[in-house]
Amino acid sequence: GNTGIGLALVGNAKGYRTVIVMPETQSQEKKDTIRMCGAELRLVPALPYKDPGNYVRVSERVAAELAETEPNGAIWANQFDN
Repeated sequence: GNTGIGLALVGNAKGYRTVIVMPETQSQEKKDTIRMCGAELRLVPALPYKDPGNYVRVSERVAAELAETEPNGAIWANQFDN
């Protein structure tokens, strides 16, 4: 939520495409703020970490896909392990 908002703000200011993956259980205010900051928001079900559909695992796959398709590549913030 809050990290996504910060990344969306910086991404928008720098002119970067920003994709944020978060569980659909986050507050509507956080979802709205991320969108208002110019990021693309991908909501996923709130699933346990071991599930491949968990937002951390989904975000890693999205970053890998974008790294292959975006002309300037992509980064994965991986906020819980960095």
